[in-house]
Order: sequence, then structure tokens, then C-alpha cells
Amino acid sequence: MNDNKISHDTLPELRAAMDTLKRTMPHDGIISQSAIRRAMRSRSIWLNYLVIGELIMLPIIVLALFGIAHFEGMSIWPAVVFVILAVPDTILDLRTMAISQKWISEETLVGLSHRLIRQKKERHRQTAISTALMVLWLIWFFYELVRPAAAYLTAVDLMWLWAATSALGLVASLIVIAIIYRKAQKTNDEMIASLSAFEEDSRT
Repeated sequence: MNDNKISHDTLPELRAAMDTLKRTMPHDGIISQSAIRRAMRSRSIWLNYLVIGELIMLPIIVLALFGIAHFEGMSIWPAVVFVILAVPDTILDLRTMAISQKWISEETLVGLSHRLIRQKKERHRQTAISTALMVLWLIWFFYELVRPAAAYLTAVDLMWLWAATSALGLVASLIVIAIIYRKAQKTNDEMIASLSAFEEDSRT
């Protein structure tokens, strides 16, 4: 599916759901804008909670990294670089991941649809850049983590340990990123499709 287009399979399902909702609502089956906005709030709430969770976890992760550096005898530079990269990325998530309740309450439905489409594009670019930087950072971090083991491991064993820990860390991180990214994009797609279906229905 193109990143900027709604799946042809998703739109009919959403329209069918809206038809069902209309049959259960008063006022001759017409869905009001307020009902659409309530659905938007409900659908987007997990994204807002996700960003709040990031903001809470960021200082905890930073402290943990500096603690690891101190107790494991590794360089503090991976922790410093993590702060430099993660802080602006997390702040940017307030724009690219969270869906403002102000948008939902005050924007026109057309304006809200445009914002959601633009957010998808920005999220895609941010994810691509931050994922590439994360891969490089993780490889470096795990090297610094296993480097003290050089005192009692051969160079070959040390390289294998570095490769194994890096691979496990990268696979786990990429799976989590992929799941969150796909679900976030799907949430925007569903909201955009609902708005499009409502606009089409309003014109008929």
C-alpha cells in the first residue's frame, strides 16, 4: 500500500461500519460531526498515551545508561550521544505521533484530514532517519558494552560476542519499531478513511 493512499480493502469496511452506525442513530440516520470527532478521539488515544510513556521513560533510560557506563567501566559517550539523539526525537513525536485533541475539536473535517495525511508523511521521514541512527548507535553501544571483556576473551570471541549482542538488540528494536510504525500509520489511515467516507456521504 502506498504510504499516502488508503487501502482499497480498508475503505469498504469502514463505510460498512458507518452504515451500521447510521442505522442505529437518530436524526434519520445522519452521523453528526460530533460523533465523528468522538470516534477520532477514541481511535487516537493510544498514540497520545504512547508519547506520554516515551516522555516518562526517557529520563529513566538515560539514568540507566549512565549507570551501566559507571558500573560496567564503559565509556559514557554512548549515553551522551543517546541524550543528544533521543531528546529531540521524543519531542518531535509530539508532532508526528501524538494526535492533538485541539485538532480534533477545532479543525474542520477537511483540515483534520489534511493534518493527518501530513502527519503520516512526517512520521515516515522521522522513522526512517531515527531508525538508521538507532542502528548505528546500538552497534556502537554493544561494542562499548562488551569491550571490557577483552581482558579475558580472545579477539575472535570478543567479535562473536559483539556480533551476537548487536544482532539480538537490533532485531528486537526493529521489530518493536515496525509494529508501532505500522499501527500508527494504520490509525491515521482509518481516521482519514472515516473522514473521507463522511464527506462523501454528506454530499449524497
